[in-house]
Amino acid sequence: MAEPLMPPHNEAMDKNSSASERLCSLDGMRGLTIAVMILVDNIGGDYPSVGHIYWNGFHFADFVFPFFLFMVGVSMALAFKKFSSSGNGSKLLLQRAVVRTAKLFALGFMIQGGAFPYYDLSTFRYCGILQRIAFAYLVITLMELYLPQRRNIMPGGRMYLFKRYVWHWVTAGVILFTYCMLTYVTDVPGCGRGQVTIECNAHRYWDEQILGYDHMYGDPTYSNSPECSVPARPSWCALKYDPEGIVSTFTAVLSTFIGMHFGHALIHFKAHQDRLQQWAPVSVLMFSLGIILHFSDALPLNKNLYSVSYLLFMGGSAGLCLMLFYYVVDIRQIQTPFLPFVWLGMNAIFIFVFSDSGGIASAVIKFVYYKTPDRNFLSWVQDTFFFSWMSHGPGTVIYTLIGIGFWMMVARYLHKKKWYWKV
Repeated sequence: MAEPLMPPHNEAMDKNSSASERLCSLDGMRGLTIAVMILVDNIGGDYPSVGHIYWNGFHFADFVFPFFLFMVGVSMALAFKKFSSSGNGSKLLLQRAVVRTAKLFALGFMIQGGAFPYYDLSTFRYCGILQRIAFAYLVITLMELYLPQRRNIMPGGRMYLFKRYVWHWVTAGVILFTYCMLTYVTDVPGCGRGQVTIECNAHRYWDEQILGYDHMYGDPTYSNSPECSVPARPSWCALKYDPEGIVSTFTAVLSTFIGMHFGHALIHFKAHQDRLQQWAPVSVLMFSLGIILHFSDALPLNKNLYSVSYLLFMGGSAGLCLMLFYYVVDIRQIQTPFLPFVWLGMNAIFIFVFSDSGGIASAVIKFVYYKTPDRNFLSWVQDTFFFSWMSHGPGTVIYTLIGIGFWMMVARYLHKKKWYWKV
């Protein structure tokens, strides 16, 4: 059986336990996130409040990526437990992490480097969703392997994990400090320091200096804002910006780190109540701090910048969501309604790559068309069975929901065959 990036069989093992624990709630939450991703990617153009926010604030779509990063961290903590913390176990884990990182980078380049399967090297995009997941995965792997743990701490108590993994938190603090320095102290030519507007921000400056302006994302969210939909639009509408750029990756890594912290609670605490008591204060605190920072205008929520408030708010939201799934699915054992999402979660990377979000399947189908590329099989299905008798918005919603159902059936078939895509 192939082993996926985010293993469907999550093992929480300690030295006093010989049985593995299947965390269905994590698979279900991951699958729901996949379904939401497909939904918002398809209907966001017709319903802007569902798609990504233009700059400050958040919309429904802005929950998807930080939730993925969070769940990668939880899964990593569980999967790493089966390896020895020293000797060949650490070497094997590092080798696997490096290979997996390289594979994810290659896959990310393939689906987001250009218009698959055509790539213009002069405008090839280096950054992307899978590249960011790969980098976060590698950084957290290195932290888990090589940072010391305080194993002499008495188990128990709400501060136990913070005390045991104190050097992990110190490193996370250094990463956060680096992000703040690059964001607010960089002297951007023509803008000065501390600007975080569309026109002036250090994130674009660093990406332009290191990656090159031509290799940045050419269709940022703000280019679809109402201000950019009029003839006399502002000059910043044409500016490139990469939402998965260099500086914002620092805080994105911390979303995976937060997930790792929640995974540590699963490893070191076996009682349901103890786990929830570890998660609840951290989740509520992060959620509250994110809201306060945003509405006080101190640090607005901003997905493009992956601002500190956005990191905290989404980390707290993901934690609360995991608690809810854990209580319903793993404690109350109400699993049947969530099975379609569990199936999706077991092959999350496969569904991402081949669904409309990754675009591989649709790109292959569109190879065959009639006279013009926009007259292909998919457009014929949409025009004939959906848009011919309803407006574009509702038609897109129904078409997308049917598509999600199709991918659920694909994921169910793969699960029955016990096939999980190895990356």
